[in-house]
This record gives sequence, C-alpha cells and structure tokens, in this order.
Amino acid sequence: MEEKSLLRGHYRGLRRSIFDVRKAAEMLKENCMRNVKLRKGGTVAGYIPRDGEIDVLPLMQFVKEEGNTVLVPVVQQGSRLLAFKRWNCYASGEETIIPEVLFVPLVAFDRSLNRLGFGGGYYDYTIAFFRRSFRCLCIGVAYNAQLHHKIPVAEHDQKLDLIITESDVYRNSATGCA
Repeated sequence: MEEKSLLRGHYRGLRRSIFDVRKAAEMLKENCMRNVKLRKGGTVAGYIPRDGEIDVLPLMQFVKEEGNTVLVPVVQQGSRLLAFKRWNCYASGEETIIPEVLFVPLVAFDRSLNRLGFGGGYYDYTIAFFRRSFRCLCIGVAYNAQLHHKIPVAEHDQKLDLIITESDVYRNSATGCA
C-alpha cells in the first residue's frame, strides 16, 4: 500500500529526530511499571532498538532484575514467525521460548490500537500465531509523536492489546486490557 509506505517514511524520520531518547526510555519504563502487571518469574519479550525505535532496554533490564526471563526476537530463515530467545548482554540462547508478554516496536499507531510496522509482517504473523495457540499480552511501545489519526489496515494486520508511550496508555476499551 502506497499510503503505508508514505507513513513509514514520515514516522521513521520523526522517530529518528527525537532528541531526549534516554529520558523517553526512562519515562516509558516508569509508565510500564505503573500500568502493566507482570507475573514474577514470567517470560517477557522486548527487542533491541534500531532506526530510532523507542529504547526498551532500561525496561528489559528492570524486568530481568525482577526475576523474569527476558527474551528478544530472532528472525528465522524461511519463516515469517519470529522465534524468541533468552536475552543477555553477550548473546542469545539457543532455546526458543514463548513469551507471556510481548513488547512490540512500531513505526506509527492509532487510538484503535492499530500498528504500522516496518512492512515485513513478522510481528503480525507472530501475534496471529500466538493468539491462535497461546495466551500472550501484546503491548506496543512508542513515542507519543508516533500517534497517527488512522492507520490503514490490511487483512493480516493485528491490533495490539495495549499501547504505551513515554506518558500515555492506550487500552482496548472493550476489554480494558492490562
């Protein structure tokens, strides 16, 4: 979709122009701590930020210190499903683990919890698979500036359960999720 491509270019540029990324990362961590109840000893997946994505590493470090297993996504050759491996400062482990909570990066989002990603479909296919087979809370994380009035949606696109920014929380009004 051409509209999605234009939105990606705009919001990726906007994301890269954010000045105080450390402060935003700390504020995101605090906002998540206030609004997401994590089970001690649970499994939580984040990501290694790139291309201006909001930094979840302080949040992941906190989650790990609280006794949870922290995972990162790994692209599997020949598959659109992401595998999740243990995260540490040096390497990813070999064992694939299904997360109970998945923090999802995004390029832009709307108040209806639609997410615009990079366009590869990896998170959409993975979230759809998790929803068919497992119970996993899927939380989008972003800067406030990434809010768009209406994200164009394709058939395979998956809504998120919750979206958290450095200062706001967007919930599914039907479920009040999280």
